[in-house]
Amino acid sequence: MDNLYRHTHPLVRDGRSQDDRRLEALDPESMKVDDRSLEQILDFVYEYARQVNYYRIDSHLTKRDWMAFFQNSVPFQIARIIRMNPEDIRTEYNSLFTILNRKPSFESFNPVMDFLFDLVNQIQFWREKLDKDKSGLKDFIDHLIHSNLSSALKRLIALANAGNSWGYRSRYNFFSFKKEFWGLEFIELLGVDSEIVASQQACADEPNTKIAKTVESNASGPVLGKAQGLIIARQKFDELFAIFFEAIERICEEAKGKLKPSIDKNASHEPHLGLFFAFLELFDLARNDFNQISRRHLNFFYKEVLKMKERKADLDMAHLVFQLSPLVETYELEKGMPFTAGDDDKGVEMYFELEKAMVVDNAQVEALHTISLDQIPANPVNQIIAKNADYQVKGINAAPVANSSDGLGEAFQDENNRSWKTVGGKSGKPADLGLLIGAKSCFYRKEPAKLMCPLPVKKTPWLVFWRILPICRKQ
Repeated sequence: MDNLYRHTHPLVRDGRSQDDRRLEALDPESMKVDDRSLEQILDFVYEYARQVNYYRIDSHLTKRDWMAFFQNSVPFQIARIIRMNPEDIRTEYNSLFTILNRKPSFESFNPVMDFLFDLVNQIQFWREKLDKDKSGLKDFIDHLIHSNLSSALKRLIALANAGNSWGYRSRYNFFSFKKEFWGLEFIELLGVDSEIVASQQACADEPNTKIAKTVESNASGPVLGKAQGLIIARQKFDELFAIFFEAIERICEEAKGKLKPSIDKNASHEPHLGLFFAFLELFDLARNDFNQISRRHLNFFYKEVLKMKERKADLDMAHLVFQLSPLVETYELEKGMPFTAGDDDKGVEMYFELEKAMVVDNAQVEALHTISLDQIPANPVNQIIAKNADYQVKGINAAPVANSSDGLGEAFQDENNRSWKTVGGKSGKPADLGLLIGAKSCFYRKEPAKLMCPLPVKKTPWLVFWRILPICRKQ
């Protein structure tokens, strides 16, 4: 039955609530002494380990750092992934082509290929370091490799082998891309992109041409020669970059919910890491305490400096809309009648009581009308209307359909902004003015009667028209 009646309050307005108007600067949570997240702390420790050096006591006094303590830790690697900004990768990739356009040639693609292999190596590095991961991020990376990245790496290796024709030598050994991760066979590591080789050999002596992202065309057909070869190469690199970039972007997004589980679900942390994670739990208690300094400072200012007193808690209030069944004409509600409001946060059922007795009937709001006065100062020199100043009514506006866009019934253009003037305004149309007169002497007459009512009109330029209406009592 409760689905049969749904009411929307006619005066509900879109606007800013009290919470929306609250200043962020007055929220103690907006200014913490230490607001670092868990991934920020782990990333700081990881980078700090690079700076802590020691020397092995041997004939060469070998210099080492503390990276070995944290490099193989799954939580530290996940924190590093979260902290990576994929947009920096996109910016660096685009900057390579800014340099490339100054001297377009196939040899200029060498840094681009090295950059793409760096992305592949980064993904493989994450997969190796997450080998003991139990949070699910390792499985997510495996799925990306098997579904899309493996074939993209095969295409990239074919481009690199084609680059041998202009002297490209990758700084990566292709056999380092492990078969258990990428699933590439030996023969696939020797593949060559024949289209790039043919383009490079066919137009080796042609002049340099700017590189465009799309194949330029004219009435005679597509651009030929070296320009076409460079454009095709650019398109191939853009396609491969889009695949690897999207994979890194998805890995970074997926890692955001895996850091805490990687610590809690792993019962085989190395001893030094177990002690460190236990320290972080204790450190979090102390950090929460001194992060309350801002709140204590604000409370001191309110209570001790401004001497503000806290108001006592007010009871919650709710507005209810009642509708009777079509079979019931009226229904009486007694004062104090309880209404359930569900359970609170602690699972205790809440009740609201009716403040006063009332009788519910089937009366409904049929229409909403507003009128407003368009008034101007009586003294044109003084345009400011004081509290008791004289003013003239310029006109009266009426809105026969107040809850509409123009006051006349036009629908709202923006469904998300259905605000209208509840006390009237300049919308609508000029009001039709009239005068209604009633008298007891006419109420008891059974036949129509005519009334002559002299009305004194003082200092007005308006013309007054009279219309005498017959008045009689209905039988």
